Parts: sequence; C-alpha cells; structure tokens
Amino acid sequence: MKKQMSATELALRVIGRKGTFVILETLLKGATRFTALEKALKVSPRTLSERLKELEEQGVVSRQAFPEVPPRVEYSLTEKGEALKPLLDSVREWTESFDKPKKKKK
Repeated sequence: MKKQMSATELALRVIGRKGTFVILETLLKGATRFTALEKALKVSPRTLSERLKELEEQGVVSRQAFPEVPPRVEYSLTEKGEALKPLLDSVREWTESFDKPKKKKK
C-alpha cells in the first residue's frame, strides 16, 4: 500500500526543487518576465520552464501572456503563492543563522 504524503512533505517537495525557492523569492517582489527569472536563477530555460509549469499546476504561480509582438509573458504569485512568504522568510532566516561567523572564545 502506498503511503500518503503529509502536507509538510508536499510543501517541501514543491519548494525544494532546483530553482523553485529563488523563483518564489523573485516573484514575491512582483510580476516578472521569463528572461528576468532566467537571469536570477542561472538555470537552463528548460529547467525554468518546467518549474514554472509545476508551480502553475500547483496554483502557486500565475502566467499572463500579452497579445504583443514580440510576445510578452509575465509570471506572478497567486494568493496561494503569496501565502508562502512566511515560510520562505523562515527558511531564509534559519539558513542565515548558520552562515553567521561564530565568535571565538577568549
């Protein structure tokens, strides 16, 4: 019998994929075009495209295409995506707490 994933495991699976954390942090600042995300992540267009599609399927990211030439597409966080902000902040703070140089005892 297959074990059902807990909500925490599912959340970590969503934000733990390569590049996803940076995508979410970037989109927290506002709607962003694909090329700007690509530069921020420094990942292949294919990987970025896959992550954005996954996040869109999860209801975390919204994709808006504008009828222009050349085509323009912007990505933004949905309400569900915005709700991840406290979690992302906590993960960042937790990580930064280990990056601080330790004071030497005298």
